[in-house]
Amino acid sequence: MTENELKIFFPFNENDDLDDLFEERLFEFKQFFIQKTIIPKVFEAKIEKLLKIDKAYNILKNNLKEQFSTSFKIENPFEIEQNILTVFNRYQIQKNEIKTQLQQSQSTVELIQYVRTLILLTKFYLDKWVDIPTHKEIVVSKEPDPMELLKAIKEFNLKGGVNFVDISEKINICPDILIFESKRLSLQRNLY
Repeated sequence: MTENELKIFFPFNENDDLDDLFEERLFEFKQFFIQKTIIPKVFEAKIEKLLKIDKAYNILKNNLKEQFSTSFKIENPFEIEQNILTVFNRYQIQKNEIKTQLQQSQSTVELIQYVRTLILLTKFYLDKWVDIPTHKEIVVSKEPDPMELLKAIKEFNLKGGVNFVDISEKINICPDILIFESKRLSLQRNLY
């Protein structure tokens, strides 16, 4: 890569401290992955951009390239569970743990590993939700407040809706926010 090509992926001025600049870019990526709705195509595009920045940075610093592992596996923590509340709580806890590790990651390799783990965990979570057809326009990236969703799940439990299948089978007693979330997550699942 020529210096001009490097500057396309990793813009810098001659007076810039490249390490500080790279840390700033890494921080921006961390914030994106923590704050945005987990949509694999969007996240993978960001990972590709991060890899180009990382490559340019390493060439500029004359560092040896870190090895990226693209194959990894996590167990499905929701595989046999059908209870909405249990799956929801477990997902929120594990997602927050991964996001904390992602925030604390010190390298591109670590960051990408946590992002891909987050994508897989979310896929397992989405697979639990039932498909509910919708004719309304739903914005996949507009997530409801987790506390409001938790409140709706508990309300549904009190009415006899405990498992995911109950959302479609007992739709007449299911809170609107839970129906909306099932529709939204069904659409999000289609993006995987």
